[in-house]
Amino acid sequence: MLAFAHSVWIDAIVLVPMGLLLLTDLPVILELSERRAGASAGTVTALLWLSGQLGGLVVALAVQVLVHHPMPAFLLLAFVGLCAVPLLNRLGPVLASARHDLTSDPPATLAEPAVV
Repeated sequence: MLAFAHSVWIDAIVLVPMGLLLLTDLPVILELSERRAGASAGTVTALLWLSGQLGGLVVALAVQVLVHHPMPAFLLLAFVGLCAVPLLNRLGPVLASARHDLTSDPPATLAEPAVV
């Protein structure tokens, strides 16, 4: 949508909800990777951070080349976003098992105070 209609109001209407939704993704991905990595959780977390920074740098440099042509720049961003769809399809079963693990554990209860 941003590639075809470009105004401040449309940008705000589209980008603010996208930013709010994407803001919560990083802690979820880090938690899932730490659960699966076990003892090497620190290394996996560092690799996730570094790959995210590298990906952001590559996309920012690619868009910088197209900065004076908004339609190709936004279409490139849409293409990069669509590249994540296969990863989301593979992540679905992992999220479902994590949700099952979280809901199947009994809630922790506070210990009864000792009567003296």
